[in-house]
Amino acid sequence: MRKIICGLALFSIFSIGAFAQDKEGGRHVGGGRIPSLGPAPDKAHTPAQAPGAAEPAKSFADRPGHPEAPHVHSNDKWIGHDSGPNDPNYHLDQPWRNGHFTGGFGKGHLFPLDGGGPDRFWFNSFYFSVAPGDYGYCNDWFWNSDQIAIYEDPDHVGWYLAYNVRLGTYVHVMYQGLANAQLTLPEAPARKTFETVCGACHDLRTGPRRTKAAWVAVVDSMAGRGARATDQEFAAIAEYLTKYFGAVDVNQGAAKEIADVLEIPAQDADAIVRFRTDNGEFKDLDGLKKVPGVDANAIEERSTRIVFK
Repeated sequence: MRKIICGLALFSIFSIGAFAQDKEGGRHVGGGRIPSLGPAPDKAHTPAQAPGAAEPAKSFADRPGHPEAPHVHSNDKWIGHDSGPNDPNYHLDQPWRNGHFTGGFGKGHLFPLDGGGPDRFWFNSFYFSVAPGDYGYCNDWFWNSDQIAIYEDPDHVGWYLAYNVRLGTYVHVMYQGLANAQLTLPEAPARKTFETVCGACHDLRTGPRRTKAAWVAVVDSMAGRGARATDQEFAAIAEYLTKYFGAVDVNQGAAKEIADVLEIPAQDADAIVRFRTDNGEFKDLDGLKKVPGVDANAIEERSTRIVFK
């Protein structure tokens, strides 16, 4: 009789412990669970890390069996979303430059992934990209089948959170816009090359605006994934995208690149480079508009094409 009583007591203790663990966050992550709500805003307001400071190692595996990646407990506690609004990894100079996602948020809106990878993935003709610092957290995602839900990020302006239903992990993602079958492309010698080479693999996309170096990297990546073209054709595509869908770093770009991307006279671009050389880098749009002889209205109208690095 005593053995039975002791056994029941031990069973009760372990059952209570297991219940408490489930209540506090559960032993299980993913497996079809979907958070009812997104994360709450970080009230601690974590200070920004000093430039050049080494980032401390961070572990997300808060319980045995939990993933080494940002994830959500069964009680809807978001693990890893605590860096605050000053996290430099999620700072954007031009948040929402591609508009806002309108496909629906949270538990009632699940989307099977249609393809792509961390740098560019899509579903239902909506395109996203994962924050570069989060690439390592989605190595085990199935980009052509996993279901995800999108949540709003209360701390990092310009970002959403993509939650993987199978794994229970999540990453920061930027909305890149809708696929557009009516995409209007400027007439130029390289237009046909761009349509033929890029259109053979995916829907044509020209956003977001990128610097010349960034477009070259995109084209190189496309070539590495099997796109067929000559070196001259790849170079022509990068030049075409830079000229018509580019952005320029006014603190690094040459005068010709500034003139081409901003569509301003060569003498205005020369004035920008001279002013930069004599006075140091530009910090913002207001400083750029103060360059003598430059049309401030033209600069304002093309502000989405300008990057300050």
